[in-house]
Parts: sequence; C-alpha cells; structure tokens
Amino acid sequence: MSGGAAVENEDDEFIPALGEYTPISAGPALADIPAALFTRGATREGVEVMQLQFPETHEFTLLRFLKAREGDVSKAIEMYSDHLEWRTQREPLDERMVRQRFCFCGKGHDVDGNAIVIYYGDRHDHGYDNAKVVDVIINAMRQAIDRSKHAERKVTLLAFTVSGTPKDRGTWRAITQALSHNLPETLAHVFVFPTDMFSRVLWRVISCFLDRVTVGKVKLLSGGRHPDKLPSWVPIDSIPHEFGGVDRTNYDAVL
Repeated sequence: MSGGAAVENEDDEFIPALGEYTPISAGPALADIPAALFTRGATREGVEVMQLQFPETHEFTLLRFLKAREGDVSKAIEMYSDHLEWRTQREPLDERMVRQRFCFCGKGHDVDGNAIVIYYGDRHDHGYDNAKVVDVIINAMRQAIDRSKHAERKVTLLAFTVSGTPKDRGTWRAITQALSHNLPETLAHVFVFPTDMFSRVLWRVISCFLDRVTVGKVKLLSGGRHPDKLPSWVPIDSIPHEFGGVDRTNYDAVL
C-alpha cells in the first residue's frame, strides 16, 4: 500500500506519510562532498552512474547506498531499488502512535556531533506490529539527520527496551534490519539497554543476518536504566535524567 496524504492531528503537528519523501535527502551536492567521505570503495564516478538510474535522488543519498555495498554500483542500484519498493509499501504514520511520544529527537548530540534519537520501548502500545514501530523510528531519524553536526550527518539511537519480552526482542531485531536495508550509513551507534545475558545470546543469533557494519554499531549496555558506559559516547547533558544524565527536558511538552 503506497503512502497516502499527509495527516494533520488536532494539535496541528504535521505527520508525513513515509511514501511521500526520500528519508535520506539532506547533505551536500556531489561536487561539494569532501573526498574523505568517499570510503569503502565508493567513488564520485560510481555516484554519477547511479544518478543516471535515479536522477531525482540526492547525491548524498546515493553515496550512502554505494558505501553500504562497498562501491559495487550494480549492488548499490539493486539495494536502492529495493528501498524504493519498501517505501511504496509503507502506510502513513499512525497518528495515535506518534502521540504516544515513544520515539523523538533528543536535545543534544553525542561526543562526535551526531544527532540523538531516543526510543522509549515501554511507552508504546505493544499491540502494534513492529513495522509500524519502525516507521515512527525512521521518521524521527529523518528529522534528526537535519540536526546532525557530523560531516556524514549521522544519528545515534538510544534504545530503552522493555527487557526480556518477546515483543521487545522482535522490535529491536526489526529496527536493526530496517536501518541496515533502508537507511545505510546514517546510523552512528545504537545503544540498547537494559540488557541481560539472554539478550546478548539472542543478539549473537540476530547479528548473523545483518551486515557487519550495522552489527558493529550496536552496543548492548548493562546497568539497568542508568548504563554506566553510556556517558563514554553521549555527554551527560544530552542523556535524559531518567537514564542517568542531567537533561531534564520535558519532551512531551516540546513535541
């Protein structure tokens, strides 16, 4: 089902339909992309070839997909084509889910300047299927990309999960798969907490089905709601107070 018209809720907040935009559109034009960002086999020439296939797609977006396929243009074109098909199957964002405020842009940035998205796994109604949850998370990440101070315009996801439930495990498996296939090279880190030994064993199984780059970005943290290692990557003034930081922003009020 293709994305329908955008929705406006009673608070006049604009809720876009995922089928109506390119999720990764921000970034410099091809001629302005620094040479240092052409890594993992990706070249300007490769992006130019992809532009012939997708003339309406931003060059920075095509570079992300080309890097995800180690500079192989044919595989990058196939990956982006699959992504476009995935987008046409998305429905408009569920207005009720957006109102639950379980995923949104954080106030600050991580230590590298990447924008932060916060996911509260215990806030949303677990009667929703994982695909709808993923859509809301991707929308929040799209918004965060525009706030990123990092040259590669990446996002760090703080994922507070409902530890130990099958629904929780299925949700973050769906999240990592969706990001790997549809938002390549936009994720700096995913910090999942709280986790236990069973979560770590399960993650080893799940990671076998994901690309190695995405797997390397996911970090399972111990320490309950206050993971002690999180401040190593995210300054405490960018971590919500309830997770051990000093950010007391009432996100329900500013959303």
